[in-house]
Order: sequence, then C-alpha cells, then structure tokens
Amino acid sequence: MSFVSYLVEGAVGDWSALYLFEDKGIVIEEAVMGVMLFNGTMCIGRLLGNTIGKHLTSKQVVIGGYLLGAIAMGLIVFLPGYGSMYTYLLLGISLAMVVPNLFSAMGEQNVIPMTQAVATSTMLGYMGILMGPALIGFIAHGTSLTVAFIVLTALLVVSAGIGKYAYMLMDKSKEADA
Repeated sequence: MSFVSYLVEGAVGDWSALYLFEDKGIVIEEAVMGVMLFNGTMCIGRLLGNTIGKHLTSKQVVIGGYLLGAIAMGLIVFLPGYGSMYTYLLLGISLAMVVPNLFSAMGEQNVIPMTQAVATSTMLGYMGILMGPALIGFIAHGTSLTVAFIVLTALLVVSAGIGKYAYMLMDKSKEADA
C-alpha cells in the first residue's frame, strides 16, 4: 500500500504536466498547474491532517482516501481539458493523509515488530516514488499515458481492497487479544 501511494505521487509529479499537455490539450505553461494543485493540496492535507483525523478513524482515512483517489484519477482520465487539471485538487487532498495513517496503523498491529514494519514500508514507499515514474513511462511507451493513468486508478482501487482486508485482520487480532 505504501508502494502504491508513493508510486502515484511520483507518477503525478513526473507525468501529469505532459499528460495534460499532450492528451488534454492544455498549453504547457498552464498544464504544470495540475502538478502544483496536487502538491499544494497534499501539503495542506498533511498539515491539517491531525485536525481532520480527529473526526475519522485511520481505517476510514486509508480506505476512503484510496477510493476517493481512484475516483479522482478516473476523473482525470475521463474529464476533458481544464476539468481534468482541476481534479488534481481532489487527488491531492484524498491521498494526503493515507501514508501517515498507514504508518500509524503499523503501531496498532502486532504481527510484525513495529521497527521492521516501518523500515519495510518506508523502503517500499521509496521504491514506489523512484520506480513509479519509470513504470508509468514503460506502460505509456507500450500503450499511452491514458492507459498508464488507468493502471494507477486500478492500483488505488486494489489498495483500498487490501486496506480493508488489513484493517479487518487488525480488528480480529485485537478481538483475539481481548
């Protein structure tokens, strides 16, 4: 899940302006705003995350963030022009608190020692942010950037499902301990 979160961040950072320029017909000087909107809302979301997190559970933030992120990626692919560009606001805010909540969830689980879980998740996250742009480029080279972004959408949906399963296992583990 950490891998996918960072993979999406890397892919958005490296490919979105080109995608908006080539596939959505937005002039390059304006297309870079999509990346800026994403990064800006990610920053704001992470800064305000604790305030928002007081009203939601970690499970709701992670699963909801992935699902809302998948919807946003789908809209980015299917909306025309500027509608697609402004949807990066939704993508950024939906994914902003996913990774911090994944790290918090590592402290709640008792299957893997926390230090090992954090180290593994961090390593996979950085692999995602480093490999993501190359992976998207590879997919786009063989098909198109649209197909590559659809793959990102599917990965976000799969991550939501894995998150739901992981939180279910954590809940069962807590019940067994009680």
